[in-house]
Amino acid sequence: MNMFPSKILLFGEYTVLLGSDALTTPYEEYSGRLAFLNDERKFQHEQVIQSNRTIAKFLKYLSMPAPSVKDPGLDLNALTSELKKGLYFNSNIPQGSGLGSSGALIAALFHRYGPNRKEYPENIENLQKELASLEDYFHGTSSGIDPLISYIKRPVYIGNNGHTQPWIHPLKSVLKNYGMFLVQSAAIRNTKKMVTSFLKHCKTDNRYVNTLRQYYTPVSNACIRSLHTGGFMDHMRVLSGLQLKLFQRMFTPDMGIHIKNGLQSEMFYLKLCGAGGGGHYLGFTENIKATETYFRANNMKFNYF
Repeated sequence: MNMFPSKILLFGEYTVLLGSDALTTPYEEYSGRLAFLNDERKFQHEQVIQSNRTIAKFLKYLSMPAPSVKDPGLDLNALTSELKKGLYFNSNIPQGSGLGSSGALIAALFHRYGPNRKEYPENIENLQKELASLEDYFHGTSSGIDPLISYIKRPVYIGNNGHTQPWIHPLKSVLKNYGMFLVQSAAIRNTKKMVTSFLKHCKTDNRYVNTLRQYYTPVSNACIRSLHTGGFMDHMRVLSGLQLKLFQRMFTPDMGIHIKNGLQSEMFYLKLCGAGGGGHYLGFTENIKATETYFRANNMKFNYF
């Protein structure tokens, strides 16, 4: 069956829910596909059993009567039948890491059981909405970006008018030029709780929302534009400092220390990779060797993009 890659949300975490720009890209280092385990081995692999149960719980959620759940347009009869045959999601995407494990699962299910199985449909905004309604199960509120990236397997740009479109510029080579890397914290995140907490905070703290829109969002948008116009690292340095102030509770204590060290030394600049709260964090550096040495000395897993 088709493989569906993980994703990296480069810019726009959280604020995309408030209407900011966002840029995200597939990350093929990790991926997953639907598969079946034969009867002889079905109950010998806990990970497979857990995956099958997760899909079964998702099916139960989809089968709830309206208006609790929007009509997903999936062939639930076929999904029910294949679950009984040992359907599971064969994936090496780490869960709770910010790399879109649930998005890849949604993309795979939609591709196999959904009404539109084209890998690259003409109207990706409608596709995004359909995928978002499905991923709401995992995150409470989903933008649909994660499963969209996994489904079409291309970088996507979301403008401040909410318009979603494929990113037309070369991206992978540019990110390499800016020394993009991932570091993994020791904590596992719960994206649904993090997103719910953020939205609740926004409803009760107008000053916080205004600060995000007035100061943070313009810098995040500038990071996206400057990837190809120049001055990217200067904007990235400002963004890293703002995230430390405005999203402090989304960083584990040790990652907060590393952000400060990066800013003070100007060796690297760290940011959230998705919701934060654990999992992976995203960074950029002009000295990849020294940066790798720094994080490995702190016993942290380091992946150069």
